[in-house]
Amino acid sequence: YGDNLLRYSKDGASYIDGSGKDIWIQPYEMRTPITAVNGDYAAIADQQGNHIYIFDKNGLLGTATTVLPIIKISISAKGLVAAILEGHRATSHIYYYAKDGTELDISITGFLNGEIGYPLDISLSPDGSMLMGSFTYLEGGEVKNRVAFYNFSEVGKNAPDRFVGGFHEMYGGSMIPKVCY
Repeated sequence: YGDNLLRYSKDGASYIDGSGKDIWIQPYEMRTPITAVNGDYAAIADQQGNHIYIFDKNGLLGTATTVLPIIKISISAKGLVAAILEGHRATSHIYYYAKDGTELDISITGFLNGEIGYPLDISLSPDGSMLMGSFTYLEGGEVKNRVAFYNFSEVGKNAPDRFVGGFHEMYGGSMIPKVCY
């Protein structure tokens, strides 16, 4: 992460230089920490918990608190965070957070048996304006997979639900577990 090493555990995170010295230390308590790193930014979240810590190379920038449990996170090269949150009855939500932890007015709601599907993985473009996701969905009693693209910039305002494209027929019965910009 950056020029050094990010170490994280259930009790906290630290940024360590090449000689093993701590540049910064951030205590927290998590049951199952997960991380996303992109350029000079990193995010650590409590999987199935409700907290996301957002860092740059100088330390903590902000903390986001979610109402629903966190499944996965992604961070852009500019520090924007997208999180997949677990809803009720095969529902999921993807919410955006600024680098200070403020929830942004950007979200996607998916249903396993709906048009969007249930997200398996997400990835943000470097500037955070576009989101790529792998979604599983039911069609005709079969589980299928699609990769979808959403644009949250000015250009995306013209697209229904900000959806600007995707692929699904080419995958057949395959699942796409990981996506990356």
